[in-house]
Amino acid sequence: MLLDIATGESEQDYLDQVRHEHNYWLSIRPQSVRDAWEAQGTWLEPLLLIDRGIPSLSGVGSQVIEGRTRIGTLQGRVDELRVAGSHAACVARRRTDE
Repeated sequence: MLLDIATGESEQDYLDQVRHEHNYWLSIRPQSVRDAWEAQGTWLEPLLLIDRGIPSLSGVGSQVIEGRTRIGTLQGRVDELRVAGSHAACVARRRTDE
């Protein structure tokens, strides 16, 4: 899911850039962030995603609201470096108790 997650049209180029240059983007993060990627293969703070099934959005699945650099880093590392099997994320969904 997170390897092909959608983002807003204006942010796709950024996501691609981070994926291709993930070592650089990780190198400018605080040491605690770099350590987490090396030791656990994931981020320290959960992503914020929104369910694209909400009526004002189109499509299915989830879209990244906060955490594009983390997603790009994950996508860049997955083929060559340690990546955890699961990653923390908060997902905003439409209330169903109405």
